[in-house]
Amino acid sequence: MDFSSCFSDLQLSSAVYTVGATSIGLAVLALWVSRHDYFFGRAQFLAANFGMIWWLLVVAMELATPTLECKTVFALSAWPAIAIVPVSWCFFLLHFCFGMQGIRSWVEPAITVIVVLSVTLMAVTNPIHQMFYGPGTMLIASAGQTSAAFDHGSLFYLAAAILYVFLLGSLIIAGIGAFVAGRAMRPMLLMLLFGTAVPMAANIAYLVFGMSLAGFDPTPFAFAFILMVFTWSIYANRSFDLTTVARDLLYFNVSDPVVVINPQGQVAGVNPPARQLLPMISPGTRLPEDGPLADMYRALDDGAEPGVRTGVEIADRIFDLRVLPIPRPLAERSAPLGAVAILSDVTALRCNARRLEAALEDSRAQLAEITRLREIAETAALTDALTGLGNRRLLAARFAMLGGGPVALALLDIDCFKQLNDRLGHSVGDRVLKSFSGMILATLPDRADAFRVGGEEFLIVCPDMPTAGMVQLLNQLARSISDNPLLRGEDHPQVTFSAGVAVRPGDGESFDDLFKRADARLYEAKRAGRNRVMHLDGMPFDNSPDQAEVSNTGRFVGR
Repeated sequence: MDFSSCFSDLQLSSAVYTVGATSIGLAVLALWVSRHDYFFGRAQFLAANFGMIWWLLVVAMELATPTLECKTVFALSAWPAIAIVPVSWCFFLLHFCFGMQGIRSWVEPAITVIVVLSVTLMAVTNPIHQMFYGPGTMLIASAGQTSAAFDHGSLFYLAAAILYVFLLGSLIIAGIGAFVAGRAMRPMLLMLLFGTAVPMAANIAYLVFGMSLAGFDPTPFAFAFILMVFTWSIYANRSFDLTTVARDLLYFNVSDPVVVINPQGQVAGVNPPARQLLPMISPGTRLPEDGPLADMYRALDDGAEPGVRTGVEIADRIFDLRVLPIPRPLAERSAPLGAVAILSDVTALRCNARRLEAALEDSRAQLAEITRLREIAETAALTDALTGLGNRRLLAARFAMLGGGPVALALLDIDCFKQLNDRLGHSVGDRVLKSFSGMILATLPDRADAFRVGGEEFLIVCPDMPTAGMVQLLNQLARSISDNPLLRGEDHPQVTFSAGVAVRPGDGESFDDLFKRADARLYEAKRAGRNRVMHLDGMPFDNSPDQAEVSNTGRFVGR
């Protein structure tokens, strides 16, 4: 026959337009899916869409052509698409549910090509063997539509059996997924199970009971409807979008309790951790307005902002409560659609924080004690243990800090201290040394320092002081000792001291030069009869109380 004649004298009807429009809609949705985010089995899903579009276009042509020969030709030309749809659907489910793990990359294309070629070969060779559509095929009128009633041969049933292997496989895969998968994935896989079962039921009803749709096999229409539903699910961002699936997984599997309420304050959703923590609330019940989640009601106000409250105590646990309003799509500043509460368990964190704070407090106390002991050790290393005056180490450091400016030094020695020590004992001698150092400290002016540099030897350092000032300070110290004797009783000798004075720059620049000059003048004062101050070489100054008053400063150091 002339195949081109099948495209002439077409009788267009509402059924033809409906099928054509359906195929065009599938083509548009398939194009959109091809641009959508990746999901497992997307290529196989698109292949099923492609086969369905092909199948529907051939169905439209078969419905429109008036002759039996042309209807048979179009019916046979649909079989490559009829083979692609169940095979691709089966592999789509296998990819989506199991990721085709353990199957080599070439196996799936090879199976698809073999099945499609085999079924196509059976169909296109029908004019030769008449074993696919037999000679009993005839035209019938049903519901005002002329259609072909095919005489199904043995090859038809063989092709159907081959394709039913994949349909049954799809049903098994979807069934396993629906009843084994977790709660988050179960609704979607139940939808896939339903989408596989409906076309199978339609095809069985057609083959076994002769049920038809406008005198035609209802299988392609059922499959087309299911594909459109699934494609719309993808568009609605619910079925295959990985981000949405991930959100569902997080909702059911996150360890933090999550509660969702609607604008009326009724609980719309509770994930398993929230159900375990708050057994008194469940979907459909009203959230208590005075409970730990009362903040959720504030999130239902117009223009509500996300909020966080810390330290929420529930069932002997401590939580941070985060409340998020669910905004309306086109009116974000109006009353929200509901609110979500997320409870983060911070009990262990709070306990650890308290333990850490206690440890830090202990550490601070230990550090303070270490600092105190270090200061004591440093002070002990730089001061004389008996008198509390600075020692030679501190003297060197303090003198270095003075720089090169004017300074006066006085080296003092308690007169006849050895005899006093031998006669009265070391305890009395120590008391004299401490009392003498106390008088020195009481006499010192600002910025002056006193040091114990020997057994009964003391050194007074006065920055920016001339010789006369130092002599006055020493005389004041002598008067203080005379007015307040260091030893009480008539049988005790009066305690006096001798001193040598040196100043910078007149007597030298370095500490060693000044100390040597002061020591030499102290020796001269001793030789001159003690109880006096020597401030110029060979010129003593008597420390006796009847001398002219001189302002003195110094510190007492003894041995």
